[in-house]
Amino acid sequence: TTIAGESASGKSLIVTQILANTQKMGGLAIYIDTENAASPDFMEQLGLDTKNNFMYIQPGTVEEVFESIERLIKLVREKASDRLVCIVWDSVAGTPVKAEVEGDYDPNSRIGLTAKALAKGMRKVTETLGKEQIAMVFTNQLKTNITSRPAEALTTPYVTPGGKAMHYAYSLRIWLTGRKAKAAYITDESGFRIGSEVKVKLEKSRFGTQ
Repeated sequence: TTIAGESASGKSLIVTQILANTQKMGGLAIYIDTENAASPDFMEQLGLDTKNNFMYIQPGTVEEVFESIERLIKLVREKASDRLVCIVWDSVAGTPVKAEVEGDYDPNSRIGLTAKALAKGMRKVTETLGKEQIAMVFTNQLKTNITSRPAEALTTPYVTPGGKAMHYAYSLRIWLTGRKAKAAYITDESGFRIGSEVKVKLEKSRFGTQ
């Protein structure tokens, strides 16, 4: 599953709640943080136990993320062959490839490398995730679709980084939009801002549509 959204649309909040529910069902919650932005206090406020049935890792590149996923699956299944497991990767767009980390800052010198790395990684881990019955949730960013065709921009105003290979691997693609609208803010009785409303669009589902 991928949950993609605009800035501050609630992506990390939702996946943290998913992990908290995993723990409530007796499962193991695994959080892959490549943005170095996770807050233990925020997680605990949302009901996630960061001390028990929880693993937190910070790989530096896309390649390290997939290596970590394979290693974790093997480790978990050696100890518990049928345990409920949910892995969250936060986020795809915020993770560089190894060549980017070791290279220069020229934006044109590494075009397409992230998409290739993600495509190869997904081909390797998708079968294992399905075979071992492990849930995998990705977060991603929604970027403005910059195109020379105005009609396309109207019908498809957003795109997600990472290439199209990821689209085929996902069973669910969920988009969160509408966060920037002023009317979307939710306040309490005193006028203090406590949240915001977002629009949820189901871009793809292998389980039927609603």
